[in-house]
Amino acid sequence: MEKHSIGRYIASIYRYQSILINKQFEQYGIGCGQHTILINIALNPGINQKDLSERVKIDRANTHRAIKKLEALGYIHTDRDEDDKQIIRSCLTEKGEKLMPSIKSGLHDITEIMIKNFEDPEREEITNLLQKIEENVQKYVKSLRDDS
Repeated sequence: MEKHSIGRYIASIYRYQSILINKQFEQYGIGCGQHTILINIALNPGINQKDLSERVKIDRANTHRAIKKLEALGYIHTDRDEDDKQIIRSCLTEKGEKLMPSIKSGLHDITEIMIKNFEDPEREEITNLLQKIEENVQKYVKSLRDDS
């Protein structure tokens, strides 16, 4: 087994980041993953669940649960599409709009924790390297799906 597994580090960082996100946003009643749903609804008002699931890379059942919780908390509202009643669209409420600066600020703070003591060139380099890793994995997963 490889001594320095990239996957192990990524998994560990993800777990710690989840802890930070949960702590950062617990006062709003939202946890890890739900903030991503909020951000994507803010960026794409009226987005439907299928498209939202594809954007955030989670299955539709988890997306549905997150939407229901965010709606119950008053951060979003959903409406049926006028042309296709099977499609449900989500938008931020006024309460959700007011929350967005806190979400963005909280995520910025978490990023700063993760890259504390990095010089600007290192910050740029790690971002570029992580983007390459993400692209490699996305391409490979797409090829797996295309083969099935």
